[in-house]
Amino acid sequence: MYAPHARIGSIARALHDADTCQRAHVALKKARALLTGQDGRWALGSSVRESVEDTYRADPNLVATIISRFTVDTSDDLDGQLKPLLRDLLVGEEALDDVIHWAQGWVKNTIEQYLNQGEPAQVGKLAFRDALSHYVRRHDRIAILRSVAAKPTSEQVEAELEERNYVRQLRLIALDYDDIIEAVNDFLGLPGIVWVGQALG
Repeated sequence: MYAPHARIGSIARALHDADTCQRAHVALKKARALLTGQDGRWALGSSVRESVEDTYRADPNLVATIISRFTVDTSDDLDGQLKPLLRDLLVGEEALDDVIHWAQGWVKNTIEQYLNQGEPAQVGKLAFRDALSHYVRRHDRIAILRSVAAKPTSEQVEAELEERNYVRQLRLIALDYDDIIEAVNDFLGLPGIVWVGQALG
């Protein structure tokens, strides 16, 4: 579990440190003692209590197995941890930030889709790698096409900024000026990009 800047309490620490099933059983027993009052009832709010009760009603060996593989990461450098892994997948240095931003969004959307369907939020390794490979190929292709597209003149850019409806729409959504300029450049280079894209097949 990634929780940047979070303070780890005694229960989360015990679960984090329980790297075997035996230690997980002990940690779960201690957690239950801390979370119940003298009458044996859960000393928790209703929303949290339901999840905790479900955990303790489940197969204890299965729960212990999951806990033994559970870790808490409170560092604030997730990108720094992801970059070496993405380099191993042949992601270029110049694309790393874009790929990390895309990957975080893809995982979030995938989890939300499963939850909305009432299914376990499991992100398959192969599914992620396939989606990542597709994104990286598409990202590299766009970079190639942009590199060969003709650069518009300053007069052409100024004319677009003054006259085009799509520029007005970008301003309506409060897009940054630099992003608007980039969009104009992409639009003016579009004929060349389309032609090169067709040539690349």
